[in-house]
Amino acid sequence: MHSSMIGNVEKAVRYSQEHQRFHFNQFTVTLDGDHRTHLVAYDNGTWSCDGEVVDDPGFHPHIMAVERVLGEMLPTAP
Repeated sequence: MHSSMIGNVEKAVRYSQEHQRFHFNQFTVTLDGDHRTHLVAYDNGTWSCDGEVVDDPGFHPHIMAVERVLGEMLPTAP
């Protein structure tokens, strides 16, 4: 492996361990639910899901599942 490739791999490993470098703006995730597939989206601090409507979006099961997977990488709610 060339030294420049080794340097790139080392940098990628370091970046991946420094979660504060990542700033999520927008993304979508497909989540396989018990009965069907759901589309969970994040857009500049706002979550949405095409699943059932719940009284409090902060307790939507599909959104909470994605938040748990991403953990500390997500910005904290205001």
